Amino acid sequence: MNKSIIAVAVAAAFACMGTAQAFEMGPYVGVKSGVSHLDVSKKDITREGLNNPEHAINDSSLYSYTGGVFAGYNFNPYFGVEFGYDYLGTFDMDFGADNMGSHDFTVNALQLSLRGAYPITSSLSVTGTVGALQWFNDAWDYDRHGDGASEDSHSSMSPVVGAGFEYAFNRNWVARFDYQYIHRVGSRRDNGFTPDISTYNVGLEYVFGSEPAPVEPAPAPVQKETVSEDHSLSSDVLFDFGKSTLKPEGKAALDKFYADYQAENLENSHLTISGYTDRIGSDASNQKLSEARANSVASYLQSLGMSADDISVVGYGESNPVSGTNCDGIKDRKALIKCLGVDRRVEINVTGVKTTVIEK
Repeated sequence: MNKSIIAVAVAAAFACMGTAQAFEMGPYVGVKSGVSHLDVSKKDITREGLNNPEHAINDSSLYSYTGGVFAGYNFNPYFGVEFGYDYLGTFDMDFGADNMGSHDFTVNALQLSLRGAYPITSSLSVTGTVGALQWFNDAWDYDRHGDGASEDSHSSMSPVVGAGFEYAFNRNWVARFDYQYIHRVGSRRDNGFTPDISTYNVGLEYVFGSEPAPVEPAPAPVQKETVSEDHSLSSDVLFDFGKSTLKPEGKAALDKFYADYQAENLENSHLTISGYTDRIGSDASNQKLSEARANSVASYLQSLGMSADDISVVGYGESNPVSGTNCDGIKDRKALIKCLGVDRRVEINVTGVKTTVIEK
């Protein structure tokens, strides 16, 4: 095995190593096209007369068009297997003088190879190939007058190694450039010479499958707790004295309360709205007024978007005063009304489940 095979084999081995994504996993198919070169020297020619130094081979006849199709499967990002058909070229070799005429040499092949990849960037990778190739050659001999044609067909197996590059446009479409070296695609006994073939191909492959779904980040850990919050709103802010119709200032206060309530984003929340009056007036009138005021607050919150199912309303009249005995000695009505202002109130109890993100 010559130095070219060793060099390419080393490149192929390095291409099989890697630490980042290279191949897109899964099955793929593709086509390729390029040029091939028949590597033949006098020492490879054993056919009688062809190795005469006077019969020089025209070097331009050692190049040909090549192409093929292939299919494969990438088992992981770094390793895959590929099978393909290759047309390796037709070479018209003119041996010059003494009625030797020309020798046409056509080679087709079936190839099975292992492929490896080493990523350079997220899209570009170096690739390597090691495998075996079953070749089929057809040889035609012509004398210099074009007469006396004869045909020989032969087949055998040869090693193939290669190296190249791949560029992934996206998950499905990949462009590739490959160099391959095939050792001995002829028979000394049957063909009279044993050339090697080098190929240079540009290809396009389609990898089956779709883009993987984006990985959603794991949700942050949370803590849930049941809360109960009490909010007290002054009736003097919400209503005129002895009335149950909300004032503009009262609506503004409820707007702020509702915005704060929404910001908490409680689950399974519920509001209990309780109305209270002072001791001025009869028990019956105060009871009725406390209920009316609580209902006014509930109706306004519903107009802001709350569900009636999430609200309970109760009136307590003049019970549960918070002024205590502070106003007992006051006889002046205006002064008494002002002192008892703390008793005139609407209390809102909010219950629900509060979610808190736990900081790591």
